[in-house]
Amino acid sequence: MVSKVNIAFHKTVFIIYMAFIIFVAGVLGTPTIAHAAGELVIVPNASEQTVTLAVNQSVYIAPNIELRSFGYNLSSAKLVIENLPNDATTSYSAVAGLTVSYDSSKTVYTITGTANAIDYQTLFRSFRINCGATLQNNIKFSFLVSANTTTPMYYSGTGHYYEYISSPTISWTSANTAASARIYNGMEGYLVTITSAGENAFVVNKMAGSGWIGASDAALNNRWVWAAGPETGTQFWQGLDAGNGGYAVGGSYTNWLAGEPNNDGGLGDYAHIFVNSPGWEYATSTWNDMPNSNTFVQGYTVEYGGMSGDAPEDLSETVTIHIGAVIRYPQTGDNHGYIGNLWMLSATALIGICVITFIAPKKKSN
Repeated sequence: MVSKVNIAFHKTVFIIYMAFIIFVAGVLGTPTIAHAAGELVIVPNASEQTVTLAVNQSVYIAPNIELRSFGYNLSSAKLVIENLPNDATTSYSAVAGLTVSYDSSKTVYTITGTANAIDYQTLFRSFRINCGATLQNNIKFSFLVSANTTTPMYYSGTGHYYEYISSPTISWTSANTAASARIYNGMEGYLVTITSAGENAFVVNKMAGSGWIGASDAALNNRWVWAAGPETGTQFWQGLDAGNGGYAVGGSYTNWLAGEPNNDGGLGDYAHIFVNSPGWEYATSTWNDMPNSNTFVQGYTVEYGGMSGDAPEDLSETVTIHIGAVIRYPQTGDNHGYIGNLWMLSATALIGICVITFIAPKKKSN
């Protein structure tokens, strides 16, 4: 619940007061959902909650998040962070039996240890963000749990899960077969299909090395399609590289390296993405076509979600944070208005705020 911001003005000196918009503690209502035995679920205590703080203050990220594991232990979890400013920090309180590691380059916490849901819940609830002075929208904290010893990473932009499988020199066809054989909590795996700049950046920033993606022109030369996942058969590129007349089909997202695809001597029928490849660091995040078998590609990225027949999943909860500003130029006849959840006037002083909102994961568009 949100309380309105109260603004008080001195008669001769314009002073801006900011009231906190404080969430109401306690469960505000959780929908009743039937869950199959063995299913995992993370339940926020309301569909949306907001807390507003001044810059340089801190707040618990998900103090009322609820985990249910239906009678069996969990083995791993992750907290995946997106768009965290350099001057914002995170912290947590240790829980006995759980090991926590943090990869600052990927802004990912990895949690391991066989424990019940309450222990994982206690750890999740202890995470805090300490807001810096940088103004930043859409900082996202995605909590994930698993009964497996590894947990794929959740991307809030698609509502899907991703994991990188290291397998040096694996062929594209073998990687495609292996990816489709993987299952994560009832969801069928497939070679990643990258359909937006945000998804491409997530794959690059969160994965460990260069790997195959689900793109191919093997069926018809120079007609590039997504050959895996929900987008199977969807053409996204026609021709060789853009310098030789190639073009994205229907406004599709692509990120080919300059001069690619070039058909690689007539054998380049499959696409991979560069991620920190030795000697090719400058190409990180771009795509390249390669023969099916080669010694360059070091693995593949698996995506989960969006397939028909996937089991319903309640395995993640995302908190969105905005560090913004309210600016006021007080004058006669000022108009009041709402911007998002903030009661706003125009202003002379810069006031930083940090807004936390629970959002439901959205589904990826085909």
